[in-house]
Amino acid sequence: MENNTPSSESPAPQEPHHDRQVLRILRNVDLNLLTIFEAVYVHKGIVNAAKVLNITPSAISQSLNKLRAVFPDPLFIRKGQGVRPTAYATHLHQYISQGMESFLSALDLACGAAQPRALTIATSPLIGALVIPTIAHALKPRGERRCGFSSDNLFAQAALISQSDMLGLMPERMFSLLAQTWSLARLDYAQLPEERIEIALHYNRQSAQEPLLNQVIEVVCQSFKQ
Repeated sequence: MENNTPSSESPAPQEPHHDRQVLRILRNVDLNLLTIFEAVYVHKGIVNAAKVLNITPSAISQSLNKLRAVFPDPLFIRKGQGVRPTAYATHLHQYISQGMESFLSALDLACGAAQPRALTIATSPLIGALVIPTIAHALKPRGERRCGFSSDNLFAQAALISQSDMLGLMPERMFSLLAQTWSLARLDYAQLPEERIEIALHYNRQSAQEPLLNQVIEVVCQSFKQ
């Protein structure tokens, strides 16, 4: 049987050339611009971000222009009184927010033990259904910290509900399917109001000029056309 015990040896250090390359890239990126990017992304507008950071909207706009010169994307598109992030900006936000959270956690290790923390457990849907209930069950007796769970994975939700006193909301058709695997009970509840979901497709002009991509864009637009 293969030995899965982690090696005690420390990982091999990065090549000096790689370190120098990373430092040169970081030198060309003003980290304050990333803070402004996050403020615009989270608060969905230049004016709102300016209020939070206590600077002028003009300064926010200038910073976004600098970021657009660094990244090959417009990052934000105007929508009404606010802005909508592009797909590239959404992808970028995931990495920037994780980096900022890690940095703030490192600064707060000594004095933030009682503060709320959000921990992400990344698994495939099926593995999540196996491991999340086990973790929830193990944490429940530890009364010094209250733990809550949130997941977009319906498999994990169903597994948690079936093995605890938790409640959950899911589409009726999904309930009928998942109830065949997990022990779920239906509760009477007032019907939820219908909610409209906005769907946007962002692409640049160059993509629209390529025949295959243009065809895909047209098919997507027609599929969601009212």
